[in-house]
Amino acid sequence: MEFREDLSGYALVVHCGGCMLNSRQMRYRIRKAVEIGVPIVNYGVLIAYIHGILERSLEPFPDILQELK
Repeated sequence: MEFREDLSGYALVVHCGGCMLNSRQMRYRIRKAVEIGVPIVNYGVLIAYIHGILERSLEPFPDILQELK
């Protein structure tokens, strides 16, 4: 449940899906990372990317898939 105020020492924030947070808390965390310029990614998306299945998993969503290319 902890989220550091100072993200400047990080190159990337890998975050859970936020199921134990409300939407306001999750938006705050995303906004903090964006304001500082630190990329933030859901760990499920990162795992899909690492295993090389992200593009395949996004095939049902061609608009999003196009943004990756």
